[in-house]
Order: sequence, then C-alpha cells, then structure tokens
Amino acid sequence: QQEAESISKTILNIMNKTRSILSQTSSAGEIPMTPAVEGGSVPQINSEAEKPQSKIPAASPVKKEVQPGRATVTIPPGMSLESDVALRTVFTQKDLVVLIDGYNVSLNSFGDLSLELQRERNVACATNVETRYHPSCVIVFDGQSSTTRGRIQSKVHVVYSPAGITADDVIIERIRVTPPERPIIVVTSDRNLAARARGLGCQKISSASFVSV
Repeated sequence: QQEAESISKTILNIMNKTRSILSQTSSAGEIPMTPAVEGGSVPQINSEAEKPQSKIPAASPVKKEVQPGRATVTIPPGMSLESDVALRTVFTQKDLVVLIDGYNVSLNSFGDLSLELQRERNVACATNVETRYHPSCVIVFDGQSSTTRGRIQSKVHVVYSPAGITADDVIIERIRVTPPERPIIVVTSDRNLAARARGLGCQKISSASFVSV
C-alpha cells in the first residue's frame, strides 16, 4: 500500500511538472501585441484619402471681346432684300453704308468687258445708287491701279487693297471700324465674304441685284 501511494504521488508530481512545462511553452509562443499609441488605438493609413492631393489651379475664365451690336438694315415687310422694290427703299435708310466687292461685281456683271471698263461700269452703278438714294457707297478692288484711279471722276469712294491683302479683308476691316450705329450692306456673290459679313451683323445682296437697281 505504501508503494502504491508512493507511485501515485510520483505520478502526480510528473503530471504537475508536465502541466507547468506546457504552460510555460504556451506563454513563450504567443505573438507579442503591438503596443497601442497614445490615444488608445493604432492609426490606420488610408492609401487614397490620406495621400496629399496636388492642387490644380482653376483656369481663369476666358474674356471674350464684346462688340456692340450692328444696327440692322430695315427691310420692308413681306419683301426680299434682293428685290428691286425693296432695295429702292432700303438704300434710303439713314446712315446706310454699302460696301461693294469690286471685282466680284465687275466679273459677274460685266465679264465680257476689259478690267478697266468693268471697273468704270461698277463705279457708274455705285454712283447711280448713291446719287438717287444717298447711301454711302465704297467700292473695294484688289490691288493698285493708278490708271483707273486717274480716270474715275466720281464722288463714290474707291479703295484698292494693299499688296498681299485681299479686297475681302479690306471690306471686313471696313466693317469693324464703321460705327455700330450705321447699318451695312455688303454687295458680293462670294459666299465666304458674305458669311463673314453676316457674322459681323451686316446684310448681303448679290452683284446682280445691285447692278439692276
């Protein structure tokens, strides 16, 4: 019996030592906790939200040049501006300016004549309109021609474009420098010039309509 008790005690001692060893091993194998920072929590970095954002300066608004509106050409109700009856009324409008695309009118209306005679006929038509209805007519020809200039005897203002500049560009510049309270009609059958003139608030009539008045 004494031996049995001794064996039991020995077994108990072995079991206690085993438990102690196992307990120490378990404690030694634990991963140490990450120490908390001040405030009690570990800061987390949001890879998107916490990145410094580069500030792109806002683009300055583009300032558009504002030009006063051009006075409109008054067209009789129910009439086409291209008709003779309408033009006889329109040409009497106060302060009206008529800008004439010289060679476009000449070549379309007097193409069977020499350039010199074409210019003279063009000037004669403008003189007729200005004398009868009193608008301010300006004819713009491409290039310089001292011979024609010398022969023209008329109060109609005739302009020749400088070298390297087209009559179209001279007409557009004339539109821009003419006071906006003066209505303008451009005489041309050139679609490009007509579109540019309309974009600046002018009316347009064809070469044929002009010479037929």
